[in-house]
Amino acid sequence: MKQTKVSIAKEYCEAIHKKHGLVTQELIIEYDKKHGKKLLTWNDQEAAAKFRIDEAAEWIAKIALEGQEGRAKRAYYNAIKTTETGSIRAYFAVEDIAMDEELYTSALAIYLAQATGLNEQFSHLKEARRVAQFIDREIKEPVTA
Repeated sequence: MKQTKVSIAKEYCEAIHKKHGLVTQELIIEYDKKHGKKLLTWNDQEAAAKFRIDEAAEWIAKIALEGQEGRAKRAYYNAIKTTETGSIRAYFAVEDIAMDEELYTSALAIYLAQATGLNEQFSHLKEARRVAQFIDREIKEPVTA
């Protein structure tokens, strides 16, 4: 049975974690190099194009609105817009999102899904923290009957 990219990535991460106790991008690159180049893009031209797409997204996310007091506000947000030829997911100016109900609803749905995903991803850690805090309180101030 042919391995999927996800199963290869999982295998790499587990092996790297077992050896180093952590996983970094650099360790993934080194591991892939040593184990048949099955996961990453090794064609330099193709890899450079993918990198530039990620780099452009980072720059879009860093652009803040001018003249905002206090914490910087992003100038562009990810949203989905329906066109005659289909749907396009792109970054839209915050002013356009505020004026377009479809963009507004879409941007909120994307960020709500991300927040919900993070909450679900870390929920077991929050529960563990609550248990640890309870234990700490009990050690410091035990309940006496």
